[in-house]
Amino acid sequence: MKHHLKYFALAAVLFMATSCIKDVSFDGEESAPKLVVNGLQIVGETPNLCIEKSRFFMSTSTDVMVKNLSVKLYVNDAFVEDLIVVDSCTLNEDGYYHDSPNYKFNYCYGSYVYQEGDKVRFEVHSDDFDTTEIEITMPGQPVVMDFDTTRVERICHPTLEEDPNYYWAIDSQGNPCCPQYSEYYDEESHTWIGYYDTIYPGQLDYCKVHFNLQIANTPQKEYFNLIPVEGFSGSHYYVQLYSTDPVFSNMDITSLINNEYHGKNDHNIFSDDLFQGDSYNLSFYDDWVYFGNYDKTFSVNLHYIEENYYKYLQSFDAYKDSDLGELTYLIAEPTQIYSNVKDGIGIVGGMGRATSAEMKFHIQK
Repeated sequence: MKHHLKYFALAAVLFMATSCIKDVSFDGEESAPKLVVNGLQIVGETPNLCIEKSRFFMSTSTDVMVKNLSVKLYVNDAFVEDLIVVDSCTLNEDGYYHDSPNYKFNYCYGSYVYQEGDKVRFEVHSDDFDTTEIEITMPGQPVVMDFDTTRVERICHPTLEEDPNYYWAIDSQGNPCCPQYSEYYDEESHTWIGYYDTIYPGQLDYCKVHFNLQIANTPQKEYFNLIPVEGFSGSHYYVQLYSTDPVFSNMDITSLINNEYHGKNDHNIFSDDLFQGDSYNLSFYDDWVYFGNYDKTFSVNLHYIEENYYKYLQSFDAYKDSDLGELTYLIAEPTQIYSNVKDGIGIVGGMGRATSAEMKFHIQK
């Protein structure tokens, strides 16, 4: 019991300290900046890197450009080209492009077109840092054998007996109902459209459309990225793709036995640990509200990604998901984000060509 009281007292002191302090003075030494290199390399596209130097947390400087920067590209151990180094577009404090210069970094690009299997090496030289090398191998292209729906699960509003308080109004015919304002995202106009609807007991609310994506895999250990392209609910900035497939279990701290994986627009990564060298039926679903009878197209892109990019995304997602509260981070180390930049920080990853899978589905109210 004494031990518990001791830890509670420590937590209370830390909480009061963080709650009361408004101005923080720092009397230690300023940490030296580090080289920061980021860039996703894609088969069929050309090289690109964003390079800058880190800055001290109390610094107000927006100059993070690296002096006399040069980057050499080697492919399969042969020199290919010197990347062109330019000033980046400038961003304001909210992350949007702005006309006035307030945040500059180095942007590097080349003309070589990546091919499947290329062993890529960047040599980064500058006056500010020692020369560093970054190496990746460009992945191949996965094979999709089939993409289709497996079932459609109808989810209805509660009945009057289940939730009589939900139906608080009466329509012109004397039937219990629930008038409510709703909206949906129109993919053609890229806008949210609002409308008023009247909900009746037991009426269809939405459907869960379950999908199966059959993947033909190679014997080598591979990493995948599934990207929803068209048809899935949500908007351009947020897509609601869900799965309870065990391949996603490594994405979260907890198991998928009691949890669902919530998809993202730009990456839904998984490894082939469960099906090395074999084909696999990947299952996922989407919550879709039906507004009428029409045909709809669902499409996804499947990529191979190389190991460095996989580890980075895995650690970055774990970092975002490990929100244990401000107090916890005072006494515990947060998740470290993976980097493959030697003597620096950042990620240079590789992704293969997309294999697109598309299917048409008839929606009936």
